[in-house]
Amino acid sequence: MGFLDSIFKRKSEAKKEENVDEMLIECVKELVMIYSRNPGGFLMDSPSAEPVKAIGRKLNEAGGMDLMLRAHGIFSANAPGPGLARNLEMVWDGIGGWCG
Repeated sequence: MGFLDSIFKRKSEAKKEENVDEMLIECVKELVMIYSRNPGGFLMDSPSAEPVKAIGRKLNEAGGMDLMLRAHGIFSANAPGPGLARNLEMVWDGIGGWCG
């Protein structure tokens, strides 16, 4: 690989990481909004939990467990009520390697 190829590869990787970070923030914002409307949380198998699960699947596809953990950490710091970070853990159970 030549010098220019190396530069373009690094720029491409940085852009990909930037896109993942933007997606991460949007996903967490969506989770906060969903949980704001459902302050009691969700039952794991309820149809109303599907938007939360869909976000977990999206994060898993984009970055696996590492990205899901980052999202959970940010959500935990911004959760709109007590116990909601734990509820998120339970709802995401079985997505990728996530064990709730």
